[in-house]
Amino acid sequence: MKVLIVLTSHSDLGNTGKKTGFWVEEFAAPYYELADVGAEITLASPKGGQPPIDPKSELADAQTKFTRRFDKDETARQKLAHTLKLSAVEAADYDAVFYPGEHGPLWDLANDSKSVALIETFHEQGKPIAFVCHAPSALLKVKLPNGNPLIKGKNVTGFSNSEEAAVQLTKVVPFSLEDEMKKAGAHYSKGTDWGSYVQKDGLLITGQNPVSSAETAKVLLKLLQNKCVDPRGRNRQRGKKQIPINQAAKRENNHEHHHHQRRHTNLLQGQQLNTDLLPFLKVKNLCHHKQRPK
Repeated sequence: MKVLIVLTSHSDLGNTGKKTGFWVEEFAAPYYELADVGAEITLASPKGGQPPIDPKSELADAQTKFTRRFDKDETARQKLAHTLKLSAVEAADYDAVFYPGEHGPLWDLANDSKSVALIETFHEQGKPIAFVCHAPSALLKVKLPNGNPLIKGKNVTGFSNSEEAAVQLTKVVPFSLEDEMKKAGAHYSKGTDWGSYVQKDGLLITGQNPVSSAETAKVLLKLLQNKCVDPRGRNRQRGKKQIPINQAAKRENNHEHHHHQRRHTNLLQGQQLNTDLLPFLKVKNLCHHKQRPK
């Protein structure tokens, strides 16, 4: 199973003089969720090379088991330092794509024509596409063959207006992700601020915020398990019926509610965030492509 991860190349937080980029947790969590079940991962960014890391995501209070693991993983760090240029990758070479977020994508991936074309091709080839936090901004200019926005009529989520206001960046960002998704005709919804929340609509998966990163990757893996994509771009649907992700999450959340208290610190405002991600989507098997005899 081959998965492409696309990261931002943008490092300036508007005109504030501060830096942004991608949030480490939003990369590290899906990276290890995918790698640990045998996925072959390729990293890419618009400019190639080392993508900028949001400095706040490297502070002590932002660390998780995934970020701590990444800090000690020299192989992964070297891989991140040498991402491919987005123009050098082809959707045909991968089974799925994942876009980590933070604020950087609002300035580059939201407007990058190569990224737009790549996502459109993944969709046309019937392959899963996943985005978390601000990364769904990369979907705003993606179109269907009939010219309609890809997200029109789709159930989606992404970094909310209330979360943007809480980090005091409403007037800094170039646009409101929540508002723009609604303008494009998407059925936007959100969970509790700073809680894990994921929407899946067909092959489109979106996560609301950094805390949703691991869960978004788990949903992607579950989808790849049940809906395998062969090298020719055709889908092979498994017989097992899928449970809508929100129903599955609700069942597991209700089951686990009395056993877990989930917390995470919002570095920008000192708020408490939900962070213990519930392991409700276990992937037991991967799809393996079989060569047909010629």
